[in-house]
Amino acid sequence: MPEYAHVERHQTLIDASMDHVWRAIEQVRPREIRLFMLLTFLRGLGRTRRNDADLPLLDVARAGGFAEIGRTDHELVLGTIGQFWRLRPRGCQRTITSPESFMAFAEPGFAKAAINFLATPREGGILLVTETRIAAFGDARRRFAMYWRLILPGSALIRRQWLAAIRRRAGGRLL
Repeated sequence: MPEYAHVERHQTLIDASMDHVWRAIEQVRPREIRLFMLLTFLRGLGRTRRNDADLPLLDVARAGGFAEIGRTDHELVLGTIGQFWRLRPRGCQRTITSPESFMAFAEPGFAKAAINFLATPREGGILLVTETRIAAFGDARRRFAMYWRLILPGSALIRRQWLAAIRRRAGGRLL
């Protein structure tokens, strides 16, 4: 998503193979991320249920409205479209039918968000970066900006804990 107004970026170096890192990305569960269930409940976005804690987090994200909009050997990108600042999710999301439909979306009153995992070989392991980008349209720009200021600390905590859970699952150590 080349055009965005808000961004959040976190990274870690994992002392493990690329295969182990990708397997860990696919297998991490919400219960492995400290405070994930509480923060997503408070935010109202995750709509997670207790039984979601044992499902892979990427599956929980997909069930919550995220769609895979890109994948290579080194990167996975998920996207979602909605009115994230609303407490009631019904009617506040748009279905993503293709990566192209996601990229073209610009309906006023809505925002779109993309989150990625980019794994790059480095000396000493794999550099794993996650970045979240958000673009909002029309009057949603102001609404999302206020919402973003409110949820950014919790979102950042979730992303850092997510990377730590991936590192643990991959069998890597913090370098």
